[in-house]
Amino acid sequence: MIIRQLIIQSEQGINMLIGPPVLLKPAQAQTTTQKEDRAWLESMMPNRDRGGFPVGKSGQWHPGLHITGFIGSGDNNAVWAIADGAVMYYAEDKGTDLSEHANSNGVVIIRHETQIGSEAEGCIVYYSCYQHLQVINEAIKTAYAKGSPVYRKDLIGHVGNVADNSGIHFEIFCSGANVKKITGRSSGKLNLAKSGRKNIVYGDTHYYIPAGTPLYFQAKAPDYSASTLKNPTPSTTDLYVTIKFEKGEIAISSKLLKDNQYISIPHRAKDSKFYQAYEYKLYNRAVKMGEQYKKIAPSAIYEMLKFGRIIDEVNTQRIGHDIPHWHQIDTPQGLAWVNLNAAPAQGAKPITVFSDGDFPDWADWTLIDDDSIDNGLCDSKIIHSLLYPAGSEKSAAALQRALTDQAVSSKLSKMICKIPSEWDKAKKAVRQQWRKVASPLNPAPLDNSKFQKLMDDLDKACFWQRFVDNNNQFPSACLPTVDNASKAFYQGAITEDVWFFNPREFILHFRKCNWLSEFEFTQLLPRTLKVLYGTQFKTESKSWEAAFSTAKTWTKALCQGFNKYGILHSKGRLAHFIAQTIPETGYLTQLAEPHLQGKEYRPYWGRGIIQLTHLEAYEEYGKFRGIPSAKNAPLGVYAKLGWDPDNLIAKPGVPGPKNKHPSSINNVFGCIDSSGFYWISKKILNFTSMHDLCDRGTSIIDGVKVSKGVNGWVLDPYINGLERRLHALEYCKWILHDAIPPKESVNITFVWRRDSEKEKVTDKNGVEKKKYIETIHSLNLPYILQRP
Repeated sequence: MIIRQLIIQSEQGINMLIGPPVLLKPAQAQTTTQKEDRAWLESMMPNRDRGGFPVGKSGQWHPGLHITGFIGSGDNNAVWAIADGAVMYYAEDKGTDLSEHANSNGVVIIRHETQIGSEAEGCIVYYSCYQHLQVINEAIKTAYAKGSPVYRKDLIGHVGNVADNSGIHFEIFCSGANVKKITGRSSGKLNLAKSGRKNIVYGDTHYYIPAGTPLYFQAKAPDYSASTLKNPTPSTTDLYVTIKFEKGEIAISSKLLKDNQYISIPHRAKDSKFYQAYEYKLYNRAVKMGEQYKKIAPSAIYEMLKFGRIIDEVNTQRIGHDIPHWHQIDTPQGLAWVNLNAAPAQGAKPITVFSDGDFPDWADWTLIDDDSIDNGLCDSKIIHSLLYPAGSEKSAAALQRALTDQAVSSKLSKMICKIPSEWDKAKKAVRQQWRKVASPLNPAPLDNSKFQKLMDDLDKACFWQRFVDNNNQFPSACLPTVDNASKAFYQGAITEDVWFFNPREFILHFRKCNWLSEFEFTQLLPRTLKVLYGTQFKTESKSWEAAFSTAKTWTKALCQGFNKYGILHSKGRLAHFIAQTIPETGYLTQLAEPHLQGKEYRPYWGRGIIQLTHLEAYEEYGKFRGIPSAKNAPLGVYAKLGWDPDNLIAKPGVPGPKNKHPSSINNVFGCIDSSGFYWISKKILNFTSMHDLCDRGTSIIDGVKVSKGVNGWVLDPYINGLERRLHALEYCKWILHDAIPPKESVNITFVWRRDSEKEKVTDKNGVEKKKYIETIHSLNLPYILQRP
């Protein structure tokens, strides 16, 4: 065992950004919907009958995926880190003779400490294993030796040979303690008696609708009241409903449980008028419902419509069953309306609510822990029921048919399996004995010579105990950024209780996880930005220390607010939002505009991350949040508003030397919540909200449009800080998207002002004025990442 110490700088942190180990050229790298994301990853990481998860072609356990089909060299056969972490083990290829069709045996294992939600339960540790590499990048070896970090999209190495193909074997696994944190349970099915976790909420929303729940089969859509529909029919069966928001639209699917299998109910077209741009118009619906139910703030109604319940119980008003949440769902009898916030009918169970963070059974997630025979073969009764249905033969041909069946493969890919590693040298002989024995699943057993050749190859490839020894030096957090009080939240020790995920499904699933860590958010704050001074561009910089200090203050609250308002629901939305906040707030240091008396909108100066300005905007936000009027408080200049935005959002600090803009004194929740309100309520031209605008894309043209939206749709030269906004947008795309990183720099071209100050011009009547003169800028942006 190599004893070593991780010396990752104390400013280091943890993250949840995740991507595949195979990257694309920039033009191909952005997927904009979950459907596109799945199709893309399935094309790169298919579940084959040979090298698939979790069962191999002879019925043996196979806890990873073979990723093959690499052609060429360089970036074309490169393997990249899927997330930030620390190298726990590596071993170089031992001179594999590929002419004998042997597997390459270079391997790298990375430990990832990350967050999927708040509190100790949201702090998880998992591992990615890249096996059968032919070449390992020198930087990975250095990172291991020095205890320094690796980052998402860092080059791991280059593929070798696996199962007679150019490729790698790729695994993702974790300990039993962490599978409980990840899924919310260690065995069995989801507890339907109560709603799911509130500290870990992401992705789609899922509803358990028990038999006896009132259903309304009228074609007419309900209004905003609970009593709008009449003559309910009790549901005759339990229903399992999933609601997905994406790019303004909503998708609703239903299943029922039959013969211990979740069966999809045929999809029917829903009420087009009711659901038109449903996500984009969710704010409008919440406001109209708030007008009807005057004691309930629209902000609380919005949260209930978004998540099916109140998630933030600290800052959000509670909601009773009198506030309806209508949706049209598929049932065995046809389309029906259901109030998802209704009190349970007499004698019926309550409707309960979950998210993807609860790994619901009807999304096919299954925990497999029913194979007690450690002989290398899959003896799980649950898996065998899929592979060999009752009455079918148990043969190699039957197994191949099952493994290539799309429906079976889909269910297998969602299984989380507690099984031993196949890379344990001490147990390799016991777990490979089946290969010498003829059976219906192994009709061509190995003779003694070939079996010994296999044992020799495994001697070179096995690494498990050495990895475990290295890793277990760090039973709690190994990244020193985690403060001492929180270190024990990260349970990193590996024992025999190891669970494996289908790597593709793990990556797809957690790309929907809308939680940022302090480290992740720090990386999104650009190290350098080009800024126009006069007619020349200069470079401004933000150190890692300053950026990380900012992240320490804001990250948790940002995650909660971004989750509520949908900003983290896509990489494009997040990139645009961060790109706008940087010039708006000076990297989140100036959350309140200086109280300049010359401003026509005084005293309602800009406040928040995306700054509210003017009395009308503050009044609308106060109504949305349900801020009560401070009747007996001395409000002074805010008497007309009825509440003090200096306290509830932000107040400018004391001016510094040379009139330098001071850091503001912030109500962190108010700064974020008011900005989320702005983002979902802002209507620009024919765009329903800022989300509508952001979802169009992340090109430079799109960045200009979003900047115009934040600045009141002014002419391009009058967009304040446009150069910062576009540079920040391009930088955030480097971090968030799945493109192969640029080698040195990228170029952007845009139309803006020629000079940072207005220039003197004379109009056709000879009158001298000042205005911005339009010109075309072409900037070369160096590829400099925000790193310690």
